[in-house]
Amino acid sequence: MKNALLILLFTNIISCRPEPGPHYYESQEDFSQSHLAGGNFLSGEVPYESGTPRLDIGVFYEGESSEVIAINETDIFYYIYDQVQADESRKTTFTQTSDVDHVEGTQSDHFLMSDLGWFGCGVHWDSPRDLSQWTHFALNFKSSSASVSNINIGMNNVIDENEFAVFVAASDYGFRNDGTWHRVVIPLSDFTSQGLDLSSIRSPLILSSGTLSIEAGDELLVDDVYLFVGGNNNEQLSSQDSGPN
Repeated sequence: MKNALLILLFTNIISCRPEPGPHYYESQEDFSQSHLAGGNFLSGEVPYESGTPRLDIGVFYEGESSEVIAINETDIFYYIYDQVQADESRKTTFTQTSDVDHVEGTQSDHFLMSDLGWFGCGVHWDSPRDLSQWTHFALNFKSSSASVSNINIGMNNVIDENEFAVFVAASDYGFRNDGTWHRVVIPLSDFTSQGLDLSSIRSPLILSSGTLSIEAGDELLVDDVYLFVGGNNNEQLSSQDSGPN
């Protein structure tokens, strides 16, 4: 996993397939991850230029940025969500490794789905952070698996210890499970229009299968994920992420 030494597990204590909304985690465990040798370094579809605003949230990105909020496993975490089994053991919703098929840096992150029927992961902060200066999210996905026909992309606030999460569907921004890389660019206004407060974010990124039924062994690649300022979603940012239009 890019920019994170360990993957920490998420325990879902409510249901087999969480609907978009509250996530619960009470315990953490180290999760061993194998790595492949990285390929040639790629700059991504929109190479970073010094001085332009770009936020690396600590996962799925290797290149340069103007700001980084690194996973530190103290108060900034990355969780692969898991599910409690009948014997009280926990099973992760997918296994994450590195893959040389990538669009940025030297590798992407490869999700191999388990047999739980859903998947989820997210970056979670113990203290809220103000992301109101950022205007867009950029993510890259690739899948040819039939059950991975969409990806829910979410952010959340925590208000009076209650989580308020909002989601958008990657398919609304060009993702297709056709075996090619798709750059997904989301205006953050699509989250705030659902009530999200960007000035008090506790999770800057949640990836979830939502209500889809995910098949064991299906796959998803994730790469080149960051926040930036400006850009035009209609043209999928073929020009430089250089600031407000």
